[in-house]
Amino acid sequence: IGDVAERTCILVDDIVDSGGTLCNAATALVEKGAVEVYAYITHGVLSGGAVARITASELKELVITDSIKPTEAVLKARNIRILPIAGFLGQAIYSTANERSVSRLFTQPFNYRLKSVAEQAKAPRLKRTKIAPGKVFRSSRSAGTWGEAPRFARVIFMPFMKR
Repeated sequence: IGDVAERTCILVDDIVDSGGTLCNAATALVEKGAVEVYAYITHGVLSGGAVARITASELKELVITDSIKPTEAVLKARNIRILPIAGFLGQAIYSTANERSVSRLFTQPFNYRLKSVAEQAKAPRLKRTKIAPGKVFRSSRSAGTWGEAPRFARVIFMPFMKR
């Protein structure tokens, strides 16, 4: 890891559950002289006393995605920030379905972002259209292809998609 004295440190991981290892790592970095410690985690399970542990820890901020629905305690925590990823995943699905590059999502600015969970709650809801099983349908959202609807199919129109 090297010398962390007088540095800002960033911890990156795929998942945090109890938060014990994450908080211990933040404490160790601060003891070695780190000025601030941030953590970026994809999936915030945060079970048991994890929220209280993280709130009381040396972490300046824990950033998680909303891939797991945040609890009320997570929403109220002073040092936990939630990044919504629905738009990003929707763009990835849309790009894949239309045989477009998914890697562009990582190399170009992404313009369907919501700044907070509160802002996400105010965002327009997705329009859902039920399709009767076996009926032929045409979707201008999927490169204008014709197809047969699978049983219990739903087409979701995402607000960022263009006709």
